[in-house]
Amino acid sequence: MGGFAFAADSPAKKPEVLAFTFSHADPDKAKTEPFPYFRVFPGGKDKKGVDASGTLSTLKAARGESKLYQAEDAKPGLIVVLRRIVFIPQPGGDYQAVFEGEFNAVKLDVPKRTMDKLLRGDTTELLFESETTKGIRPLAFTIKPKTTLRVALRDGKLVILGGKGESTIVHYGLLGTFTYESDPIELAPEENTKPIYIGASTKPKLKNGQPETLPVLN
Repeated sequence: MGGFAFAADSPAKKPEVLAFTFSHADPDKAKTEPFPYFRVFPGGKDKKGVDASGTLSTLKAARGESKLYQAEDAKPGLIVVLRRIVFIPQPGGDYQAVFEGEFNAVKLDVPKRTMDKLLRGDTTELLFESETTKGIRPLAFTIKPKTTLRVALRDGKLVILGGKGESTIVHYGLLGTFTYESDPIELAPEENTKPIYIGASTKPKLKNGQPETLPVLN
């Protein structure tokens, strides 16, 4: 059984903030990795095979090293952590979903019809993407991450069944402007129906009635 059930004769309730913190569905991996992650630009190469390791190393140095995965973060490529998704009710029945990684977050407007589908327990696709430019040349970057997740509510948990992640990075360097686009990284086969990651329901901290999240990029 999936989704959330409400008693038919209960009075209408104000929609609540829903938050789900992720771990591996594989219990052995869950013991060793605090949160799931995937790697874009594996081997430090973009989808054309061009070496982007210099730009990625400069970006990671400007951002700061990972506190969760120092050894993995030091390897070529860029890891993307799946920490938490927070669903925040909006006027009219819509929601805003905030997808948190390790350092920051990306938000997504979720229409009421999509949220209703998710709350029924149906498999639902969520697309999180943003575009951010920071820094001053030669340490300036435009970063355009894009993460698609296939999720479903099962027994009060938000499970991830699959999806893909990709990113485009524009480096405004000393000798020119360099653009690198990653290959899409598939999290699981498209036909997969078993959870790869499990989001346990958690209660977010509130400030002035709104949940506290990592800094939102978009």
